[in-house]
Amino acid sequence: MSTRAIGNVTYQMWAGMVERCHDPEHKDYSYYGARGITVHPRWRDSFEKFATELVAEIGPRPEGHQMDRVDNSKGYRPGNIRFVTAKENANNRRDNKCITHQGETLTAAQWADRTGLPRQQIANRINRGWSAEDALTKPLEEPAEELEIDGERLSVVEWSRRTGRIRTTIHNRIRAGMTPKEAVFGELGRRFDGICPRCRESPRHGKDKYCAPCRRAYYAAWQAKRAAATST
Repeated sequence: MSTRAIGNVTYQMWAGMVERCHDPEHKDYSYYGARGITVHPRWRDSFEKFATELVAEIGPRPEGHQMDRVDNSKGYRPGNIRFVTAKENANNRRDNKCITHQGETLTAAQWADRTGLPRQQIANRINRGWSAEDALTKPLEEPAEELEIDGERLSVVEWSRRTGRIRTTIHNRIRAGMTPKEAVFGELGRRFDGICPRCRESPRHGKDKYCAPCRRAYYAAWQAKRAAATST
């Protein structure tokens, strides 16, 4: 089977799999290779063998599906792969926290589908020590337009201007059950800000692990390695 016949999506899937398991410089290596998750030698050394055996074992990739490991404690190897939707893949993550309520155990995403509450709000409530009953049954409260902190009452917009914290972030934290003081002045998690672990200088933002310059440098190196692998 030729590389051209297999298609770019399968190649990208293979390249990403090999790099996060065997390239210490990959941004996700700590979640895969560093944990002992490896790619079967036959697949690691040959894209052609991987693609051919993948189709033979589980068939062509359905539209909108991703490759996933059946057992997250084991590597990418024959008998441990499948195609799943993005939601199914998220539910199978090793760092998912399962919540038990009324004798049923589901992930926060699955409870969100069941209850209609946002997944992140459920997770935030549990992380703050809420009981499963309260986290899954209490309705969301719309945050007040004004918040009183240490005797001072200002609008959310004014608190946002004073602290530099995004107004939406304050609203979301109030909905998650935080006090006004926690919502406005509480330390933000790595999801929102932090320092790039690669250069130790530039700030990173949002969900990105690295700052923009380091992320661009990594992507350029990845593109070069991919081009070199394709040309051989």
